[in-house]
Amino acid sequence: SPSVTWKWYDYTLMAHETLYTVAARIFGPNLEYMWTLIADNNPPRHPDEWNVGDVIRLPKIIIRDSDTQDVITSTRTV
Repeated sequence: SPSVTWKWYDYTLMAHETLYTVAARIFGPNLEYMWTLIADNNPPRHPDEWNVGDVIRLPKIIIRDSDTQDVITSTRTV
């Protein structure tokens, strides 16, 4: 069965970005509610209090298929 690993990387927020818009880009349409995963893995703040230039941690999802030894990584990085 496949295993899932979360690898985190730093990202600097740009103009007009919020945790909602970043989450929608990473996780895909209709999953902007996943901003809570991003928020839970960053210093505690209200989502609208992040500013341009703030550095946040974002997830990269790595899936390893033990049967085929294939490694699949999320391609939706910001």
